[in-house]
Amino acid sequence: MYLSKYCDDILTDRGERYLLQTLAGRIDPVTPEIYEDYKRLKRNGEETVPEETKRFLMEGKYLLEDEGQEKKMVEQAYESYLEKMKNKPVTFFNYITYDCNLRCSYCCYRYLDRETPVMDKTYMDNVFRAMVQMQEKSGRKCSRIVLSGGEPLLKENYASVEYFFRKAKQHVENEAAAGRKCIFTIFTNATQAPEFKELLMEYEDMVSLVFVTLNGKKEHHDRERITEDGRGSFDDVIKGIDTFLSLGINTLTVCNVGKKTVGQLPGIYEVARENKWIGHPNFKGCFVSRIKDHRQENDNVISEDELVKAVVSLMEEGELHEDFYNFGDLKQLKTALQFMEAAGKNAKAGSYHQFSGCNNKGSQYSFSVDANIYACAPSMGLWEYAVGNFMPDIVYDKEMKDWWESRSFLNIPKCRECSVAFLCGGGCAFEAVEKNGDCNNPNCSGIKNILKLFLETDAASRLKHDDLLYD
Repeated sequence: MYLSKYCDDILTDRGERYLLQTLAGRIDPVTPEIYEDYKRLKRNGEETVPEETKRFLMEGKYLLEDEGQEKKMVEQAYESYLEKMKNKPVTFFNYITYDCNLRCSYCCYRYLDRETPVMDKTYMDNVFRAMVQMQEKSGRKCSRIVLSGGEPLLKENYASVEYFFRKAKQHVENEAAAGRKCIFTIFTNATQAPEFKELLMEYEDMVSLVFVTLNGKKEHHDRERITEDGRGSFDDVIKGIDTFLSLGINTLTVCNVGKKTVGQLPGIYEVARENKWIGHPNFKGCFVSRIKDHRQENDNVISEDELVKAVVSLMEEGELHEDFYNFGDLKQLKTALQFMEAAGKNAKAGSYHQFSGCNNKGSQYSFSVDANIYACAPSMGLWEYAVGNFMPDIVYDKEMKDWWESRSFLNIPKCRECSVAFLCGGGCAFEAVEKNGDCNNPNCSGIKNILKLFLETDAASRLKHDDLLYD
């Protein structure tokens, strides 16, 4: 018999014992006796265990016939994973400018050259031509265009934004004629949205969703999201959100939280209630995004497991209106929930296996004002990570593109035999390079901590994580 490499165990704070088989999709409560038998077997290899324990471990595929059986299971899981990835929409981020009228304290793009000019018409023509090529090559039936920056809705760039809208409308119509769906979204700080009211009114039917960053009540928001001359942006953001809602455009606030600021989450609901957004048919609540710094740690960066733990604590204290918040930014949370569903033998449970720590590889590209194409939004603006360029012609760097899209934990020596590899996938490739010096060095996640929370409280399983953009 062969003990699978992809087995692990969890001991909860209440003393409950669980075994996990992350390849086979099993999580089982066990008696102290079986738990100790398993631990002893894992430590000592071929040690004899009682027949009762042996039968249990074989039934749960913790014990397999041989390593060949495990290899076949991996191959089957990989085929399902590839099929799942084929059906993902392709998301195209368009960073039409690096300029921004805010100087947020935690900005992960602070290294960008703000003096780089806004995309002109020739740039945009090539961007849309590239999107058509990439969409057709992907064979997928759905795509998303995201207008982003910097800050895309700057009044001095009105003419460029207007041209982008015109091109986007034509693109959406052409995609529909080709039998494909394309949705259009905007990421903005909304401080100058009223300046675009007339343009937005003309294209309101095309805009599926607007993401607007709002980090809490006025005092907190104004400390983090300040203008170039040091003023707070809260009042202007409120006016911007009111502008979108007055036009009937679906609007979602985005709250960026860190270790020091996760306690500000309840304040977003209060702001929404005070401004009478709650109940508005086009107001979609709050999308919670954690503060990340892929290149360099700062003391407010928060990991997924830390954020989930903090949010669960707020929920258990009755501090959060659960339906108001969306945690779709937390990929490990989603993987944990899918794994729990599969382990619970939910007939509708999909494949949870993560062969890559990047859920967007081959499904997300960024076109930036530096004329480069990036396969990873966080790496945008760092030329060494570009997978191609679109000016003066559209040219792809096949070697670099393949590097991004082929990365799998199966190719990472330190990950191949990790017990939770199918839930982690080896972590973010960009972060692995930036922090660990090599994409073949894993960037480990706190997935076991999240699973432990699932087992200790039902609050974690109630966290809403709707598909809005990335998944």
